[in-house]
Amino acid sequence: MEKKSLAKTVLLIFCLGLFITGVGIGTGVMARDCQKSKKPAKKEEKAVLNIEKEKNEHNNIELSSENLLSRFETTARSEEGRNQNLKTACERLNGTELQPGEILSFNDKAGPYTRETGYLDGPVIIREGQMGEEPGGGVCQVSTTLYNAALKGNLGIVERHRHSYPMDYVEVGLDAMINAPESDLKIQNTTGSVLYIEASAQEGMVVVQIKGAELDAKTEVQVESNVLNTLVPEGEEVRLSTELEAGARQVLQEQRNGYETRVYRKVYNNGTLVSEEVLSEDTYPPYRRIIIEGCQQSK
Repeated sequence: MEKKSLAKTVLLIFCLGLFITGVGIGTGVMARDCQKSKKPAKKEEKAVLNIEKEKNEHNNIELSSENLLSRFETTARSEEGRNQNLKTACERLNGTELQPGEILSFNDKAGPYTRETGYLDGPVIIREGQMGEEPGGGVCQVSTTLYNAALKGNLGIVERHRHSYPMDYVEVGLDAMINAPESDLKIQNTTGSVLYIEASAQEGMVVVQIKGAELDAKTEVQVESNVLNTLVPEGEEVRLSTELEAGARQVLQEQRNGYETRVYRKVYNNGTLVSEEVLSEDTYPPYRRIIIEGCQQSK
């Protein structure tokens, strides 16, 4: 009985050893399998991040806010030629690096405004407030957006011009007209940091961000546009034309009010006004209604 019990005991211990060894091997295999399964998961996560990054890079309106000095956006009517001009100007402006003290010329960066450089015919003011079509028409929306971003970033303004009349995508007095080579927008990096400009356009919307430095958390920049006087045109003008039949009438130009404006930039620190400057004083002339009346004699 003792020999049989001893044999059974030895056999039981041997089987138990095999079982424990098997469990250990199985656990090691499972652990290795788990480790192997984790590696593809990391690659998949990285791929997703790369896809999201690529989406951000190509979705031009979704710009990051990291290290942001200022941001401004404008929205105007969407037209095919005009939209293309906005995109072309933004592509040329996007990624611009501005060293401390450096001056940026919008015309140098975005121009020349020709069909050869990718610009299409778009709406422009040609004379007396009347509209026409020229290559690059609509680009002033980009220069205006950059101008306001520069104002909010408390940057220096070296050159800026008003339009013949106020634009509907920005407050009166805050537009920045360009007409190469006579009229340009020039801004200066007055910070101690290198600045970078991000610009994007989509369906009549333009976004400009200036990055590379941040205003102190206690600092606030306010830009105020004030209409000092509204100038109302008197009467209407009638011009005779032999190109129209007698009695026929066409509106060449609708009536537009004029404005006298003054724009301030005020800088506050912790709620206290620390600086105030007059940025511009503009007079937008009034335009009376112009009617073309036919005087062609019937044959």
